[in-house]
Amino acid sequence: SNQTVTKDFWNDLAALFDTTLQITINLPEIPSTQLPSFIKSVDGMQISTDAGNKVSDFKSTFTNKGLPTNVTNPTASLVTDITSPAKILANHTQSSISKDAAFGPTTTSLSKESLGNAIRMNVGFGIASTSDATVTINSGDSVQVNMAIQLRIAGLDSAIVQVSKSDLPMDLPKITFPSDIEIYGGLLKSPSGFEVNEIKLNSLTSSYPLKVDFDMNFTNFIPPTGKDSTKLDTVLTKGISISKTYDLDGYTFYNPAGKDSALKNLTLDVSAILPAQTAKLALDGSNIGGVSLDIALKKLHFENLEANIIQEFPTTEFSIAGMPLGFSGMQFVDTKLEIEMLNGIRLPVVLDFDMVSVNQKGDTMKVNALSTLGSPTTANDTAKTIVRLSDLGTTTLKYKAPNSLSYFDSSTVSPVDGQPTIVDLMSSNPALFTVKSRARIDGRGTLESGMSIGGKYRMLSPFEVIMAPMTFISVTNTPAPEMDPANRNNIRSTMQSA
Repeated sequence: SNQTVTKDFWNDLAALFDTTLQITINLPEIPSTQLPSFIKSVDGMQISTDAGNKVSDFKSTFTNKGLPTNVTNPTASLVTDITSPAKILANHTQSSISKDAAFGPTTTSLSKESLGNAIRMNVGFGIASTSDATVTINSGDSVQVNMAIQLRIAGLDSAIVQVSKSDLPMDLPKITFPSDIEIYGGLLKSPSGFEVNEIKLNSLTSSYPLKVDFDMNFTNFIPPTGKDSTKLDTVLTKGISISKTYDLDGYTFYNPAGKDSALKNLTLDVSAILPAQTAKLALDGSNIGGVSLDIALKKLHFENLEANIIQEFPTTEFSIAGMPLGFSGMQFVDTKLEIEMLNGIRLPVVLDFDMVSVNQKGDTMKVNALSTLGSPTTANDTAKTIVRLSDLGTTTLKYKAPNSLSYFDSSTVSPVDGQPTIVDLMSSNPALFTVKSRARIDGRGTLESGMSIGGKYRMLSPFEVIMAPMTFISVTNTPAPEMDPANRNNIRSTMQSA
């Protein structure tokens, strides 16, 4: 039957329900052993993106079933402490619900939302008081407030972390110079040709889900006025590729270690640093990432170059035809070998050469000589040097110009005791004669474009000989008739008797 209650009774009853229920759900912690060393702390998780029937959401429904007064301020909220103040993920509320009415269902998606280490559901409502003297509860009314709360989290795909500042390892192969050159500095040509004097950064990428402070600098190159340096200072983000071409025309090339230190390889300063930041790391066990660098140094064309250089000349071989087998006892006393060199490098150049002979018996003999060539004093000039090998040893004659007839400087180095001379070599009955020569700059200086060095060999062998007891076996075989048997027996008997 219908029931009637007084105003005071109902209002006292309604006041008891003006409260909020709080439900806390703690999220699982990630063991520190499973985290990279640069992770300072884990502040929370990110909910996976909705996919198919894997849905994350928060849903609430409030129903006034038969209360004679309104339900006030029905509220269902979802908060997390990932920020300060706490982050509100969902807030379902309205001012009131009249008798036999409902608020909801109300749904808030949680796809890709960030959660702290715990989430809280706050659920509450109130019951309105009355100003009437009495209120009536009808027969059959439930006198209830029904609440339905649903929280679904389909999965967590990443951790929200605090990253401490850390250096990332960057191991790059060295760009080395040839072992037969010592470079101290120079000036790169301007203008140069296609793909010459260029550093090409084909791609620079990071697969880290973090910001990376990246610095790179080819410190061997100093730009002229108005040109950029070879330094790259940038922030790398995942999925973004950086490419760039550095035009080095007119740049100064030097050694940061000092002008008196030879460059063995290019000096490339590279650093990759994770700055302190908040980031998200995948929880699927995949590789955390890395930095990838694809860079190419093209050909360098120098206007001038300060260096020590060793230059091999092509080996020269020539044969002396018709030398009879077993020929010995003749000495070519006035034989001379002259090497005439033209030097356009304004630096002292040392010429080192070996002469190797092989006779028909396969015996070898080697004569070595070392001489410093004359050098021009002004650009575009050429100095001539004649290095003469004779029985006296090695004589060096220096001329101001290629067409000069008189030398201005000369020196002779006598052979060391027991060391063969060119006379000994030519008297060894050579069938094959080989000259191997090398040139190197003896001292530091500047190599300019257009400089050159070259020369020729000249054998002076006048027919002036000393004849000792000689063996001479003809190169050509001469057939002889068979000896009479009687004569052959007489010769044999005489040899046996002797």
